[in-house]
Parts: sequence; C-alpha cells; structure tokens
Amino acid sequence: MAKPRTSAPAQRLTLVTLGVLALVVLGIVLYARLAPRAAGAAAGELSFDGRPMLGDPAAPVEIAVFEDFKCPACAYFDESILPRVERELIETGQARMYFIHYPFLGPDSTTAAIASECAYRQNEAAFWDFKTYVFRSQGNETQEWATPARLADIARNNVPALDADELRACTEEERYAEVIRADRELGNRAGVRGTPTVLVDGVALDSFSFEAIQAAVQNAQSN
Repeated sequence: MAKPRTSAPAQRLTLVTLGVLALVVLGIVLYARLAPRAAGAAAGELSFDGRPMLGDPAAPVEIAVFEDFKCPACAYFDESILPRVERELIETGQARMYFIHYPFLGPDSTTAAIASECAYRQNEAAFWDFKTYVFRSQGNETQEWATPARLADIARNNVPALDADELRACTEEERYAEVIRADRELGNRAGVRGTPTVLVDGVALDSFSFEAIQAAVQNAQSN
C-alpha cells in the first residue's frame, strides 16, 4: 500500500515551525552578542597591584585593559588607540593604566601571555616594547603561532633589553602560569566577556574607543 503523501497544510505548518525555531535561535545568538556586560565585582573588590602599569601610581582614575595576544581587536587597540590614551590621559596625570592578561582564543594565547609575563619580570620597562612587537607580529587567530621559539625571536629581533634565551626558557617552563590564571580569574570577577575589555574605576565599558575611555575618565573625575 502506498505511503500517504504529506498534505500541503502539513507542509506549510512544518515550514512555519522551522521558521519560528530559526528566529528563536537567531534571537538567542543576538542576545548573547549584544546583551549588556555583566556587572562583575565592585570597583573596590578588584586589585591590580603588581600588574604592568603605565602612569603615576597616584593618578586619580584607574584604567585596566584585559587583552589576548591573539585577538585582532587587541592589536588594533594597541596600535591605534593606546598611544592616544597614553598621550592624553596617562601622561597628563589624569589616569594610570594596567595591562591584564585574558587569554582565551587558544592554547598559544596562554603561551604568549606567559612569555610577556616573563618579559615583565625580566625588565619592566622592556615589557611594553615586547608587548607592542608581539601584537605587530600577530598571526592568524585560528592558527597556533605563538610558540616559545617565535616569541623569543620577537624579543631577540626587536627588544635588545631582553635576554631572548632566558625568555624562551621561562616560557617553556611556564614559570608564571599561575599569574596568568589569576589574571583570568580577575577578569571573570570583573565580568569580562571578550577582549579587549576596558575598565575605568572598575566599570566595564561597552566600547574600547578613545572617546568612550576619555568620557569614562572624565565622569570618574567628577564623581
């Protein structure tokens, strides 16, 4: 006996059901991307003591930037926005800025973070140059490129104040892995959901543009 064919109304109902499900899924995805950041910990509960810092420690406003060395937007921030933040907000004494590791894009995100921490412990001033050159040497975020050997070569070729061989050994031994894990936990407590994330006096901004950072600093100064 021939199998009954699905009626046209039933087919239309199936298509409508699938369409509704697709809209629900799309709504969930959009909400995940566009939902406001989690409030995270209160400003007084976050301490960035001991982390790489630019500016006067007594500056009235605290900026913290969470970054991943494999993150293209972080490389853009480092090259195009950070110099203006330094020039107009940090060097003028309005704010101090901390760099915090938040590796999440791959295992070599953590490798790069450890290498930069090794650079910081070896020479605090040279850390900033190393950080800049790692971002400038950034590979594809979907590929593992941040190896101890390559990171040591970046130091050797661009930052003479660093001992590249020592940096490689430090990275391979993962000497500061616990520091990186602590940074990640700090970011989680702050409500970080991606990189770069900028906090001004403990409050995560919705944008990492210079204008957003400047406005937040000015608002913090007036409170």
